[in-house]
Amino acid sequence: YSLEMSPETGAITQVSTVTGGKDPSFLAIDRENYTVYVVNEVADGFVRAYDLNPSTGDLTHLNTIRTGLADPCYCLVHPARDVLLVSHFEGAAISILPIDDQGRLDNPTCVVNHSGSSINPHRQQRAHPHSVVPGPDPQFVYVPDLGTAQAVIYSLPSGSDALDKVGCAEMAAGGRQRQLDVHATRACAYL
Repeated sequence: YSLEMSPETGAITQVSTVTGGKDPSFLAIDRENYTVYVVNEVADGFVRAYDLNPSTGDLTHLNTIRTGLADPCYCLVHPARDVLLVSHFEGAAISILPIDDQGRLDNPTCVVNHSGSSINPHRQQRAHPHSVVPGPDPQFVYVPDLGTAQAVIYSLPSGSDALDKVGCAEMAAGGRQRQLDVHATRACAYL
């Protein structure tokens, strides 16, 4: 749905609707290039790109890419690169999809599989990466994994389309972290 808020009354009205595919679960907005990306949390994993008209709020479908990895649940446009970072909860992986000059997505150039488990027998039998967030230095990317009770740290070197694991922060055994956010001005993150 595209919604509009009245500056006078604060009332929100629906402006338009666009098909987001089956089980759209998360979206990322590239405000600089007026593009919206939506993940479809399904077994084959799909990501859709839409052109955003800033004047009307309308969305126009650009393309759809099948990731082949189960249940993409989070996506984010990298702040310093023309790529979309995607985490796959059931697929236990992170993928990188290139973005072309028109905002269209291309097939994943990098897929990094997560493995491991933690002590909760109902939710942590295997890896479940949830979000994927660049740090203050966008060369580093942080991925909280509910299944392993870790926040995995990757490097995305300039000029490379590959994530290299550089470490991880262990959480309390049984911890079920999903989201991480980095403070805008301080050297700290919140999980």
